[in-house]
Amino acid sequence: IALARMVRRNGLSTRAVRADDLISVRMYHGAREIIDGFSKNTFFAAGGSLFLGTLFLILMFFCHLFPYVLALYGSRIGIATVILISVTRLVLFRSLRYRLDNALFLHPLMLLGWLYIFLRSMWITGVRKQVRWRGRTYDAARTRFGAER
Repeated sequence: IALARMVRRNGLSTRAVRADDLISVRMYHGAREIIDGFSKNTFFAAGGSLFLGTLFLILMFFCHLFPYVLALYGSRIGIATVILISVTRLVLFRSLRYRLDNALFLHPLMLLGWLYIFLRSMWITGVRKQVRWRGRTYDAARTRFGAER
């Protein structure tokens, strides 16, 4: 993310492309590494602002989890929103060749996981001003990543 921002700051453009057939990467082994790894980067990737982070969390809850609660109580808007979320996920997951059962049934659980990771990232990186990486803790203001803020 930092490299793309630097490239764009220098007047060049960036784009994301899929290279599934060219490259394979295993970022993490197990839930602990996933949580730690994404907690390190998520707050900065979302702009590094506690205000924007809080707004982002609220939007995540109301746009992605609350419709499921409404649907459970028979709300037509909730049911319609859950259908829209599910269809969107089916199209996306099919194009990315991900498991379709995950697209249909795991969205609320995935969102709860992301809410936890984002809250944790806001706390560690945004409030405590620390970056944790490979078992070590650094002062975020003294790292290249945190110094941008």
